[in-house]
Amino acid sequence: KEMIRRHYEEVAKVVLFVSIGANCALAVTVEGFVSAWVGPEYFFGTPALYAILVFKSLFSISLLNGSILNAQGRVRRMAWIACIEAILHVVFAVWWGGMLGPLGILLGGLVSHALTASIFNSLQVASLAGFKLRDLYLRPILLPIIGFPLAAFFVERLKIFGFGETGTWASFLCDLLLVIVVFISTALVLMLHPYYATLRNRIKGFCLSREIL
Repeated sequence: KEMIRRHYEEVAKVVLFVSIGANCALAVTVEGFVSAWVGPEYFFGTPALYAILVFKSLFSISLLNGSILNAQGRVRRMAWIACIEAILHVVFAVWWGGMLGPLGILLGGLVSHALTASIFNSLQVASLAGFKLRDLYLRPILLPIIGFPLAAFFVERLKIFGFGETGTWASFLCDLLLVIVVFISTALVLMLHPYYATLRNRIKGFCLSREIL
């Protein structure tokens, strides 16, 4: 249990750090990319975008939990839960899709996954490794869930000074450069926290082995 707990915590730190950071960066760049590529009228809307990004973050957690359970041979129950999730997904997608359109279909996938595989896999991993659910999720997401949304908010405020007309490639590339600078700076600041000491040491070791530093 101790070995599983230790390795899970280290992997969860990286997976959730990258997932939350990447999804927050996408939240402030997708609209500009779609507008520049095919036109603003083809952008599917902010609510749908946020539903997709929340689903992606949730799925990254479930995928991590599923990998642990597969390694321990706990496959049969996961297969049954996947079947239940598929049935619920169809029911919710048909129900909400008729009322909300594509957003309803996305919400159907999000809710069905949250009610089945997400909860089940989390409880199984908690039981397997002796975690409490608050330790399983709260610690790995606490810093990223505060830092990266703040970075996204900061980028949105600065985008009003973007170069060129909104919806053009020049405007998008300017916003993209801003996102890269702000989010990399945010990631570096967050990694100064003692919680990410192991991650810092591994990055430093990789850079030294490649003679980057």
